[in-house]
Formats: sequence, C-alpha cells, structure tokens
Amino acid sequence: MSYTIQWQVEKRVINIEITGELTIGEIVSLGKETVRLLAEGLPPIFTIVDVTHMTVFPTSISELTRLTPRHKHGRNDWTVIVGASHFVHLISNVVLSVLGLRFRSFPTRDEAIAFVLTQDETLAETFYA
Repeated sequence: MSYTIQWQVEKRVINIEITGELTIGEIVSLGKETVRLLAEGLPPIFTIVDVTHMTVFPTSISELTRLTPRHKHGRNDWTVIVGASHFVHLISNVVLSVLGLRFRSFPTRDEAIAFVLTQDETLAETFYA
C-alpha cells in the first residue's frame, strides 16, 4: 500500500500521505477510507494530502473523477494538497473542481498547516498536541 490515512486532529483534520506509485485500486480504497473518516468527523473537516513522495499517479481525469467518491454530506470544507508537481496540481484542480470540492495546494506541509489554521483558528490548540 502506498498511502497512509489517519486523523491528524481527531475528527477534524485528516492526514493522508502518499508514497511511490498510487494505483487505481488504491485510489478506490483511499476514497472509501476517506468517506468513512468524513462521516465520523465534526465539521468543518480538513483533509491534508501529502504527495511529496508520490512517484506515479494515474492521469486519466475521467477515470479519476468517476472513481473519486462525492462527499455528499458537505463536511469536507477543504482538501489541502502538499508537494504536488505542476502536473499533479493541474489534474487535482480539474478533478476536485468537477467534484465541487474546495482545495488549495502548497509546496510545504508547514504552509498547508498555516492555511488550515487561518481557516479555523480553533484548531491551533490541538493541532500539534
């Protein structure tokens, strides 16, 4: 498995780290796990996806859009991508926009966390706990 997924801040911030090659099958599994965590969470929920060490990513926008679950409960206020190449950023922008999800992309994890904290300052006390 080329990804890990867990709560960074319980029920508020999901942390996903992707390394190596991300396959279509893993995208499906990751989508299901993400939806499960979103259902358990307390809004607003932020999902930080670190792709700094990802080496291969499926490039079919139509397939990615079809396989990525739509988060019908609307709790996922932001998806924040860390370390995306220009190409991954472009594909993510298209797919997440089609799905109606707000997202931002940052070169470093520190910048991503700073963004999350500007969106919800109540997380500052628990984010590094």
